[in-house]
Amino acid sequence: MSKNLSQSRIDRQNILNNNEALPAIRQHIGLQGMAFEDDYWFTVAQTADFFEVDKRTIQRYLVSFEEELTHNGYTVLKGEKLRQFKQMFGDMIYADLDSDDSQSDIDVTLSEKNR
Repeated sequence: MSKNLSQSRIDRQNILNNNEALPAIRQHIGLQGMAFEDDYWFTVAQTADFFEVDKRTIQRYLVSFEEELTHNGYTVLKGEKLRQFKQMFGDMIYADLDSDDSQSDIDVTLSEKNR
C-alpha cells in the first residue's frame, strides 16, 4: 500500500520519527543544510530552491501549516541565536535574504531536532 505524504499528517510524522530514515533520505537527495546546534538548518530560500518554488510559496505553507511545522522543529532565529548563526553562515545566507534591510530575523527549518 502506497503512502501519500502530501495528504497524511500521520504518514509524514512516521517518517520524521524514523531516526534511520532521515539521514538516509538526506544523503540520497543530497540535502546539505548548515550544521548549527547539533542539527541541520535551512533557510526559506534554500527550501524554496530545493523544491523549485518561489519563496512566497514556502511562506504561505509556513502560515498554512504552522502548527505541524512548529511541532516538527520549524523556528525563526532571533537574538543571540541569530547572531551566532549569522557569524557562522553569513557569507552563505546573505544572498538568501530579501534586499529589504529591515528584516531582523531569518526563517530556518530545523530538520531533526525537537521530534
